Amino acid sequence: MTTPEPILPLTGIRVITTGQILAAPFCSTLFAEFGAEVIKIEPPVTGESNRGSVSFAQDNRGQKAITLDITRPEGAAVFRRLADRADVLVDNNRPGALEKWGFAPDTLRETNPGLVTVRISGYGQTGPYKDRAGFDRVALAFAGITGLTGYPDRPPVRPAYFVADYGAGMFAAFGAMLALRARDQTGKGQDVDMALYEAVWRMSGTHIASYGLQGKDRERSGNYMPGVVPAEQFETSDGHFLVINATTPRAFSKLCEAIGQPELVHDPRFAPGRT
Repeated sequence: MTTPEPILPLTGIRVITTGQILAAPFCSTLFAEFGAEVIKIEPPVTGESNRGSVSFAQDNRGQKAITLDITRPEGAAVFRRLADRADVLVDNNRPGALEKWGFAPDTLRETNPGLVTVRISGYGQTGPYKDRAGFDRVALAFAGITGLTGYPDRPPVRPAYFVADYGAGMFAAFGAMLALRARDQTGKGQDVDMALYEAVWRMSGTHIASYGLQGKDRERSGNYMPGVVPAEQFETSDGHFLVINATTPRAFSKLCEAIGQPELVHDPRFAPGRT
């Protein structure tokens, strides 16, 4: 006997996406990985500009691809039929692009009231910066993470990964889940408006709270996290690096035993979790 494959939680959900490059494709792939049918719409002839790269293969996996010129009447008609049969539309063109093409979310919901639209951009669909292009590196700086990454006596350093793009993709997918849940109760779709910088800002921990309480902004501190010790990368005698995070009494006690200095547990200079 063979064990039947489990039914994935998003089986039966259909997603169409005009997303490109990273944040929106990643968001759409999260849907696909949990069972949704995802149809990716690309421009004819060239396809998405990122096509052919490792990133494209990774962040668009599980999606079906079609080419469609939605600026032509014939293509627009096909797109409208797809939207009429979709549960979710994911888009990360600049704010206003869907409206320019005649596909404003409210217009699409005239024939598909339950459609959930997910729109990812640099700074959101409204506000003074909405027309600015959105890039991961710029969003990282705008949200403050770049200014806090690196050493105080050196220039800021961008994180090694696309934190804003991937973070926005995850939050956008989560927002879509909330909208689908609301649709179960009301029958009506909603708009999810996700900005790249918002994802990074939401992950900034106690940064804003500490500023509000103390009136002081954090500064770059290298591998040391203020208020969290011992936790750092330590270079070993053979030229490698060892990551240690022993910031609870139990973990610190085990660390002291491991390095053969159990007496340090009672040394007030090394009380874990204190600066």
